[in-house]
Amino acid sequence: MGTFFVGLAIAFANVLLPALIKMDFPLRIGYMTGLYTLFMNMTAAIASGTSVPLSSGLGIGWRATTGIWAVIAFVAIILWMPQLRKQPRESVASSLHTQPTVTKVNMWCNPIAWAVTIFFGIQSLSFYSMVAWLPTMLSNTGMSPTTAGWVLFTVQMAQLPASFGVALLSDRLKNQRSLVLVGGATFFIGFGGLLYTLATADFRFIWLAAIALGIAGGLTFGLSMMFYNLKTETVREASDLSGMSQAVGYLFAAMGPTFFGLLHDVTGSWLTTVYVLIATIFVIVAFGLFASQNKKVSFYANRRR
Repeated sequence: MGTFFVGLAIAFANVLLPALIKMDFPLRIGYMTGLYTLFMNMTAAIASGTSVPLSSGLGIGWRATTGIWAVIAFVAIILWMPQLRKQPRESVASSLHTQPTVTKVNMWCNPIAWAVTIFFGIQSLSFYSMVAWLPTMLSNTGMSPTTAGWVLFTVQMAQLPASFGVALLSDRLKNQRSLVLVGGATFFIGFGGLLYTLATADFRFIWLAAIALGIAGGLTFGLSMMFYNLKTETVREASDLSGMSQAVGYLFAAMGPTFFGLLHDVTGSWLTTVYVLIATIFVIVAFGLFASQNKKVSFYANRRR
C-alpha cells in the first residue's frame, strides 16, 4: 500500500512539473527544467546512497529510515502551502501565446508525441534496467559488492551535470539532433565498456563506462523533460504530452528490470542482456532524431484541418 501511494505521488509530480514550469517560467524553461532535473537526480542519489548506512550503520532500522523520507515529504508540503493561497490569475505563458483559436491536439494520434513517448520510454527502460542490475552484474564477475556500489554511485553522480547542461542547451538550438546523437554515443561507450568488463573480468574501463552511462542517462532524461515544453505551444499541450509520455514510458521502464532478469535466467549470462541494451540504443536515437525536428505537436494537428 505504501509503495502504491509513493508511485502515485511520483506520477502526479513528474507529469505536472513540466507544465508548471511552462506556465510560470515561459522565458526560463531551460534553466528551470535544468534545476528541476538536477535536484531530482541529486536527491534520488542521496536517498539511495544513504538509506542503507542510516538503517544498518546507525542501527535505526528500515522503518525509522523510511520515516526520515516521510518527514522530508511533509516539509515539502509545508513549503508548498503558501502557493495554495494565491489567487488564480492569467499566467505569463498564456499572455505570450495569445492566439484567437488553438487547435486541440490529440496526443495519441500525433507522430511527434509518439516519438517523444518512445524516446522517453526506451531510454528509461535501458537506464533503469542497467541501474537495477549493474551491481549484481559486477559482483557476479568478481568485483566486491562495496566497489560495485561505488560504481553505481558514479553513474548516478555523472547524471547531474548532464541533465542540467542539456536543459540549458536544448532550447538554444534550432533542433536537438546533435544532443540525441551525443546521448546515443555515450550510451554506446558505456554499454560497450560494460560488455568488455563482463566478458573479460577486467575492471580497468568500468569507471569510464560508468561515467558514460551516467552522462547518457542524464542527457536523454533531461532532453525528454525538455521535449514536453519544446514540442508544445500551450500549458495544456505540455501537460497532455507529459502525461501520455510518462504513462507509457514508465510502463516500459517498469517492465525493463523484470525482463532483463528473466533474460539472464534463461540464457545464464549477463552478456546477452548487455547486447539487448546495446540494441535499444538504435531505437532511442531513431525516435529521438524524429522528435528533435524543428516542429511542434500542433504541426500535424494543423495539417489535418
